[in-house]
Amino acid sequence: MRLWGGILLLVLMLLGGAFLMGRGKGPIADTADVQASGAEQGYVALGAQIVETGADGAPLYSLDAERIEQRPSTGDVTLQKLTMHYHLDGKSSWQLTANNGLLPGGTTLVALTGAVRANGMLPNSKLAAEIATEQLDFDTKTQDLASRQLVTIRLAGQRLSARGLTASLKHERVRLESAVHGRYSR
Repeated sequence: MRLWGGILLLVLMLLGGAFLMGRGKGPIADTADVQASGAEQGYVALGAQIVETGADGAPLYSLDAERIEQRPSTGDVTLQKLTMHYHLDGKSSWQLTANNGLLPGGTTLVALTGAVRANGMLPNSKLAAEIATEQLDFDTKTQDLASRQLVTIRLAGQRLSARGLTASLKHERVRLESAVHGRYSR
């Protein structure tokens, strides 16, 4: 009888130890999974604004979006339904709107897609300008715009269209790449 009691006690101890060891691993594994998936998700902000300021503290641009999501693995930030206000050296400002945007990590580029519009006043001529396209890249450091898509430019009541555009807001220069159509009349 003693032998059976000893074996029963040994079995109970082994089962209890296995239970405790398994229980100890459970929460640690779950916590690690939560931390890993949390680190992969970055942040999501709804109805948010990003403001970048210059050395003097004045805003260079502000970006309002219905949804802003950051991907920590790449540093990229994606945007949905956005409006960007860009202040051009105190001379004028431009408003850019798009359905979607991407701020690639470590760059000064804002890649806009879907019903993109750029509206602003040309400082020296005081003329209102609008650029419309489906894709437009904006470099916030150089103040340059670029697109390889069909673009339409409205300026002083006139309209031009072309495939591809490079423009410098800072230097008020526009270059239309190909298939340029339009007519200026006085």
